[in-house]
Amino acid sequence: MAVRNESSSGSLPEGMVIEGQGGFKVSTLVYTDERIFEDELKKIFGRSWVYVGHESEIEKPGDYKTTYIGRAPLILSRGQDQRIYLMFNTCRHRGNTVCRDERGHADSFRCPYHGWTYDSSGALTVLAEGEGYAGVSTKELGLVQVPRVASYRGLIFGSLSPEGESLEEYLGAAKKYVDLWVERSSVGIVHLHRPHKFIYPGNWKLQADNGHDSYHGRYVHESAMKTLERAVGRSSLNERKTALHGQGAVRGFPRGHGLLERPGGRGELPAEMLRDYMNKLDAAYGAERAAEIAMVRHVFIFPSLYLMDDNVRVICPVSVNETLVYSYFAAIGGVSDIMNSGRLKNLQWRLGQTGFFATDDLEMFAGCQSGMEGTGMAWLNLSRGLHRETTSPTGEKVGPSSDEAPQRSLYREWARLMAGV
Repeated sequence: MAVRNESSSGSLPEGMVIEGQGGFKVSTLVYTDERIFEDELKKIFGRSWVYVGHESEIEKPGDYKTTYIGRAPLILSRGQDQRIYLMFNTCRHRGNTVCRDERGHADSFRCPYHGWTYDSSGALTVLAEGEGYAGVSTKELGLVQVPRVASYRGLIFGSLSPEGESLEEYLGAAKKYVDLWVERSSVGIVHLHRPHKFIYPGNWKLQADNGHDSYHGRYVHESAMKTLERAVGRSSLNERKTALHGQGAVRGFPRGHGLLERPGGRGELPAEMLRDYMNKLDAAYGAERAAEIAMVRHVFIFPSLYLMDDNVRVICPVSVNETLVYSYFAAIGGVSDIMNSGRLKNLQWRLGQTGFFATDDLEMFAGCQSGMEGTGMAWLNLSRGLHRETTSPTGEKVGPSSDEAPQRSLYREWARLMAGV
């Protein structure tokens, strides 16, 4: 399932992604075929570094959250030794789910089936009625650890593959934009709140390729902008949205990462508060970097993480046509509680479950999934801006903000992994 270059000799196998003189095309089967979905769980989520949580969610020894890599259930915890542990949420006895809560604090996890108990590092501490297990060592029956776990700037990733490049190598050139996201705090501190959670009837890649897509905004969200104009009396909102169309840039990176960025911060907060905020960024990082930090930016870390202005969005595949999404408000250190409250309110009306914009996107995802279930159209066309896309020496693809450079990078990496390369 590698990318096929139509101008080549044709030695590469014909796949689901085609790039050549006819543009950039992706097969609709990528979104609708159950066999392809199951293959993705093994070849993409089973090999890549996948985001599993943030250090602020497990600050103290005994703090934990349950999470997933693909459909593999996991426990992310802070051990009594202060280390981060990522382990399969599966009892070593009969395979039952050990921890049923999404988050909390506990010194131990007790399997509800037969009482086997594990500590926060996954070690088996209680082998219930152990006299029935002559010669069995509890040291060998702890929860199975995920082969690799690493963190960067507070973001924790796991890999089900015991071998592969380091997390920082995997992030590559996108690491710069993770730094800029963290440095939206003048003291470099981000704290995630409890998430909104929603499910939509569509493939996981519909959310993955939407978050850095600027092309759709003026069309999909047109009614939302008009509603806001009437509600808050800002007749210029839609004009501002239209004026920004095409400004800024999109970037696609090797390994499927990408981003959308636009100049200037969001204007929903009071001007005096924003000036004070920018002064703090200037003092911490210098005026030039502060201006870069304050840009509107949606950073995608392949395959399932978005770092947005005010939130972290995590994509969890459930089935070929069902996806679970978590959206965490990201409070930043070094600012007042009033400013973080204002940022949270802005997030709620824009991207919350009952907000103006997120619901529009979910309707599009459902429509796309329904539309692609038919057999009449075999290919999608993701060629917008391909002719004007530039490439840096490191392989970074760059174009105007309404182009599809990051989507193409996403599907190039998708095809590489699905081909087993």
